[in-house]
Amino acid sequence: MALLHRIALAVSLGVAVLGPATALAEPAPAAERPTRLVVRVEAPAETVTAAAVRDAVARELSMPVADVAPEGERYGVLEVRVLASPKTARVEYTDPTGRTLIRTIDLPTDDDRAAETIALLAGNLVRDQTSELLRELERKEPPPAKPKPEDEPTPPPAPEAEPRALPYAPVDLALFHPIAWPLQSERHRVGIELALLYGRIGALEGAAISGVVGRIDGDATGAQISGVVGLVGGTVRGASGAGAVQLVRGDVQGVAGAGVVTAVQGKTEGVVIAPVALTGELSGVELSVVGISGPGEGAQLGVVNVAGDLRGAQLGLVNIGGTIDGTQIGVVNVADHVDGAALGLVSVNDETRLHLRAYTSLEFPMNVALQILSGPVFSEIGGGFDFAREVGDRKRSLDVARFGGYLGAHAELGPVFLEPAVGFMMERPVTASSEDERLGVVGYRGVVGYQPLAGLGVFAGAELRQEIPEDTGSSQLGWDALAGVQVF
Repeated sequence: MALLHRIALAVSLGVAVLGPATALAEPAPAAERPTRLVVRVEAPAETVTAAAVRDAVARELSMPVADVAPEGERYGVLEVRVLASPKTARVEYTDPTGRTLIRTIDLPTDDDRAAETIALLAGNLVRDQTSELLRELERKEPPPAKPKPEDEPTPPPAPEAEPRALPYAPVDLALFHPIAWPLQSERHRVGIELALLYGRIGALEGAAISGVVGRIDGDATGAQISGVVGLVGGTVRGASGAGAVQLVRGDVQGVAGAGVVTAVQGKTEGVVIAPVALTGELSGVELSVVGISGPGEGAQLGVVNVAGDLRGAQLGLVNIGGTIDGTQIGVVNVADHVDGAALGLVSVNDETRLHLRAYTSLEFPMNVALQILSGPVFSEIGGGFDFAREVGDRKRSLDVARFGGYLGAHAELGPVFLEPAVGFMMERPVTASSEDERLGVVGYRGVVGYQPLAGLGVFAGAELRQEIPEDTGSSQLGWDALAGVQVF
């Protein structure tokens, strides 16, 4: 603890020593050290004592001290004046040559530590460490910084050299590259290529036919036909097709197709055809069983369509997209947002609302349904039950169940909503199985509803029924009325 205290005092004294002082206004030669020190102390009674200060100074300097000037010796004089509030000490030292150093320092509240602090400062002044430190700082003063040169303008980049055009070869004949004429066909632009197994050319300006694999390292302008795999490293301007796989690293400006997979890394401005079609960016039409595209505009037609943000249409059983600015038509439609219409049995996007409905009708007294509302379009899946219903030509009294769905439009006028819809229901007796007792019903329904609260509404409407027995196929018309409630 004593060591830590002395370190703290040394730091404080360093700050005090480097403070302003009249005696150090100008550099002076190092002071001569005395053989004895006269210490005079003025201190209030409640603070440090003169004896404690003299003892501490004597220990610090290892020098005899006195309170009066000795005769016949070279001595220095240390005068200490202590103030009680704030507790500070003014220390003035005069060396044997008559040079004076003055410092003022704050004292700790403990008197013993205050005496030690004064002794440390006295030792600093007597040894004249201040002058040595200032002279050292003067010697090490860094030269003035050079002025920063003005920023020079960055020279413009050198223009990129245009690629050299490949030499032109009107015809390329290949068995299996590199067995071909001309040699090094991958370094030629070719007008017509005929390859039995594997053909490879630098670029195409005409037509290329390969029995198994056809590869074009650069752009293909014209038509490329490959028996199994077709590869184009640049842009297709025209048509490229393969029996199994067609891969294009650049863009397609025309048509690209294959028997299994067509993949276009760049942008398609035209048509991509394949059971599995992959397009980096679409600006045209993608025809496939499974079609995957990045953002773009145009149309995806397939069983499963997946796209990024699309401006256009998706038509398939399952459609998945980002932001669709247009239409989704399918059994299941999923999108982040649809700015248009989503027509399907299930459509899910950021505007989708679900309503659980329970209603009664003249034909079926108990019905439940789930309505999926997406913007101005909705789909509804549900069923009903009727006890002792007369069915078939024999008018048998049977329990009948029905199941089906509706697709319609939804318009809101404040809390009032209107819903025209068309649907299809299968009606079956629970126990009987004869065909004359089974009906398929096409319904044309109109509903008016009122929704005073966000999660509760009531509705009523009428329906024109076109009943089609399965045994005859001939239809007859009927009508039905319904009323119910919806929640959520």
